Amino acid sequence: MSISVIRAIYAAGAIFDAAIAALMLLPNALAMVVGLAEVPSRLSERVCLAMASSLLFGWTGLLIWGLRSPVERRGVLLLTVFPVIMGLALAVLAGWSGSYISTAGAAMIWSTQSLFGLLFVWAFLWTQRAAKRREGAK
Repeated sequence: MSISVIRAIYAAGAIFDAAIAALMLLPNALAMVVGLAEVPSRLSERVCLAMASSLLFGWTGLLIWGLRSPVERRGVLLLTVFPVIMGLALAVLAGWSGSYISTAGAAMIWSTQSLFGLLFVWAFLWTQRAAKRREGAK
């Protein structure tokens, strides 16, 4: 495996996060893509989405930062899985169990989160081994 594959995983995560962050600023589109029972229209809902969007854009930047030195910044990969992806999965569970997020929408989100979670854990383990090899070569 090469470092370019690891960089591609970081990049894919950053692109996906940026796309979701942008959707959060467009509640009609978000409701359609995610399968929400209703479009978030109250000011309180839109403020929460805007706050979450800014954090997700920040995480996008963090993934881009990690992409520049993927082995040295491998901790970003693990933090992306625990607590970020896991916390988002629990939030989707709450939305789904309250019938706010459709089953199809929740399944799509969970499958995407699972894919990224597995990729990021795998990339973390690979970069961990790469870091140990670098240390041994010194």
